[in-house]
Parts: sequence; C-alpha cells; structure tokens
Amino acid sequence: MRKILIFLIVLIFIFIISISATSSAKEITVDDGSGADFRSIQEAVNNSVPGDTITVMPGIYTENVLVNITGLTIKSESNNGDAQVKPLNESVSTFLITANSTTISGLNITGASKMNHKNAIFAYSKRNNVTGNTIENGSIFLGSYMPSNLKIIFHGDMNNVTGNIIENGSIFLGSEISGNLIAENKISNGEEGVYISCCGGNNTVSGNTISNCSTGISEGDQGADIRNNRITDCDCGIWLSMSSSGIENNTILNCDVGIILEASKG
Repeated sequence: MRKILIFLIVLIFIFIISISATSSAKEITVDDGSGADFRSIQEAVNNSVPGDTITVMPGIYTENVLVNITGLTIKSESNNGDAQVKPLNESVSTFLITANSTTISGLNITGASKMNHKNAIFAYSKRNNVTGNTIENGSIFLGSYMPSNLKIIFHGDMNNVTGNIIENGSIFLGSEISGNLIAENKISNGEEGVYISCCGGNNTVSGNTISNCSTGISEGDQGADIRNNRITDCDCGIWLSMSSSGIENNTILNCDVGIILEASKG
C-alpha cells in the first residue's frame, strides 16, 4: 500500500510539472526596429522556455542563431519571406539546432555559402520541422555530432524538411541518419539536390522539384524511399551506390543521365 501511495504521489508531481511547463509557454516577438520583446532572434531564444513561439517581424537579422531550447517554434510573422536572417559569422551555420522538436517556418535564410559545411540550417537533433522557408546560398544539413567530452553521438533523426525553396544549395543527410522526411521542396542550382550518406535507413524523399543540379538525388549504402520527384536539367537524375532504395514514379527530364545504379539493388 505504501508503494502504491508513493507511486501516485510521483505521478501527481509529474502531472503538475507538465501542466506548469505548458501554461508557461508564450509568444515572444522579435523586431529589428522597436516595439517587440527583443531585437534579435538569439536574444529571444536565450529568454525562452520549452514550448514558446518566437514570431519574427519583417526585417533583416544579421546573426548566427543557436537553438538549444526544446520545443521552440521560430516563425515569420507574415510568412512571405520578408523576415530575412543572414549570418554574422560566415564560417558557421546561420541556424544551428541542437534541441529536439524545433520548428523553423516561413523565414528567408541566407547561408554562408552553398558548401555543405557552411549551411543555412544544421540540425543534429530529433523530430524537428523545417518548413516553408526560402534558403539562399546555403543548404539544410541533417547530421550527427559527438561532443569532445562525451562518448554519445547525437543524430539528426526523424526530422521533417518540407515545402522549402532552396536556391544555390542542397539538402544533405549525414551518415547513420534515419527516419527523415524530405518532401515537396523546390531545389535548384546546387551540387546535389538531395544527398543521403550511407548507413542510415527509412528516409523518404518524395514530391520534390529539383533542377539544374549536378545530381538530382544521390544516395549510398542504405534503403530510402524515393518517389514522385521531378528532376530536370541535371547532369544525373538519380545516382544510387550500393543501395537497396525503392524508386517509384519519378520524372526525369533533360538530364545527361537518367538513373545510375552503382552496385545497387534498387
């Protein structure tokens, strides 16, 4: 009986904490002029709690943003691309997402360059949503990270990257990354449209429009679901290497090579 009572007390305590966290979530506004809670996105993140929504007003924000608070939503107020975020330090990603369950929505984001190690957005956390953004001269990279003082590796798994427009960039999935959805993005003028490294699994690449890239979709040594994509004016439409990926209902037009299967089972 005593054990049951202790168990019930613990459950009640957890419930009270969860209710408190939910009720404390709020909307925080950011404006590069005045009249909002903060003038920079990073200031807003630093003063947020899990579950907060950060609404970014139209303007130009020159900063590199570290998102390290779980469950934040960072979105533009107008959702039409007039909230522009440009990197202050062009040697690192414009957005670095280390916390789980982050949403980045409706922003116009410039990367340091279209090279994959200078990204517009780099995430090595889980269950994030990157949706409806315009990316210029940079890429979205889902990767992994192992801090120097730890043995655990953080992986960018189970993320949704949907409905973004990417010009002069790509979407990259690093090695051992799994369960991600890459869908309904428009990607142009990158080295690869979508690049998936080896050794992950259960990634889906669906409904994307990819043009003027060296390779539309490149994937190695894992099984991915590649379907309903439209790939035009690339050197190679789809390149699979040592892969068992499924390829279904993709349209490939005006490419030098349609599909390359390199020791693949697709």
